[in-house]
Amino acid sequence: MMRNPTPFARAFGSVRVRITVLAMVVFAIAAVVGSMVLVGSVRGSLEDGVRKENDVALAGLAAQVRGASDATGVGVAREDVLLPAAGAVMFRVSNPNGDVIAGTPAFVTGYDGSVLISTQEVPTSNGKFTIAVASPLDGVRRAVDTVERYLILGIVVLVGLVGAAVWFIVRRALRPVEEMCSEVEEITHGTLHRRVPVPDTHDEIAHLASTMNEMLDRLQGAAARQREFVSDASHELRSPLTAMRTALEVTRHGDAPVDWDAVRADLLDGNHRMEALVDGLLELARADDATDAPPDTAVEIAEVVADEAARPRRLSVRLGPVDDVEVLGRADQLGRLVRNLVDNAERYARTRVEVSVRADGNGAVVLAVDDDGPGIPEADRVRVFERFTRLGEDRSRDDGGAGLGLAIVKSIVDRSGGSVAILDSPFGGTRVAVRLVAAPTPVLVGSTSLPFL
Repeated sequence: MMRNPTPFARAFGSVRVRITVLAMVVFAIAAVVGSMVLVGSVRGSLEDGVRKENDVALAGLAAQVRGASDATGVGVAREDVLLPAAGAVMFRVSNPNGDVIAGTPAFVTGYDGSVLISTQEVPTSNGKFTIAVASPLDGVRRAVDTVERYLILGIVVLVGLVGAAVWFIVRRALRPVEEMCSEVEEITHGTLHRRVPVPDTHDEIAHLASTMNEMLDRLQGAAARQREFVSDASHELRSPLTAMRTALEVTRHGDAPVDWDAVRADLLDGNHRMEALVDGLLELARADDATDAPPDTAVEIAEVVADEAARPRRLSVRLGPVDDVEVLGRADQLGRLVRNLVDNAERYARTRVEVSVRADGNGAVVLAVDDDGPGIPEADRVRVFERFTRLGEDRSRDDGGAGLGLAIVKSIVDRSGGSVAILDSPFGGTRVAVRLVAAPTPVLVGSTSLPFL
């Protein structure tokens, strides 16, 4: 039983919402990263401009220092020169005495904001001096702040636009899915002929619609086969029940003496027919259950054939060439397979039924059952494996057949991973050839037996 979804699950359970949120998050991350790169580039470009202005100022101050007889008189610091690339000169002597001739100007040491200081060594007659130009970065900071504000506003607006665009695009793309869901919700077991609309887009949505229609085709076919199966099974069960009831009604209301031996024989014959039919229906029901794993047990097929050939029948079953091989399967199912094939051949054979087993050398074993009966036309050699199928007047219900023998054979062969086909027999009748999977042959390595894989 499904639990009620939480508000969070209801909010983000829609594919449209998840795709929209994901698109907005991805775009926002990409926009933030791009904006950081852009801001860094703008800041670097503006600082490069300030640095170039400082270099121009340094060149002028260096000329003054070289031309001055007393370096201490160059570049007096004044607070009114606090302009970009117009800072004061600060210099120190680089001679061995290390005396400081002039220190950092007051406007640089007392300034609260960021500054960009550029320095240069200037040789003079009094030794090497280092001059510096300090320029505030207020303009750079204001410009970067302005760019950041516009970028933040632009990112917010663009993320909203991207979300709205993705929302409507996904909604339009998923509209055929909503139409398919509405159509499927109205399809029941009585309206399996209906199909979902296939959009003319040749994309994944169209492929989904086509796949759903193919599934509905299979379901409709399965439902039709199930109805036919139930109808045929009911008809087959009604025949012996009607015969037994008629016999009992005659004994109850008839005036003539009752031949109880004949009544018992009729009831026993009807009971046998019903038992065989019920067994066949149960076998086919198990065959329809696809949860069983393929058999992997090695079975001596020659022993199974010998046991079934030894059963008393109208015609004795001959054994042709029988190779000593093993096949993958279950002994009881393989016995049922051989029994159905022999019973079917014996029912329509005139004088001869023969069973042979041979290995074809390609990892398979071929089981063949031949008879000299009337044969099966090529046009009907596939249809005879369908349930409740009979061919011709000679294959009537009076001979005890219910049309399930070969259908059970095919179901067992399919579960065993083999195949079955009807061919012409060298005796003039029908050959039913069953191809089974051969069991792996053990390989001896020293004194150890290992399975051959």
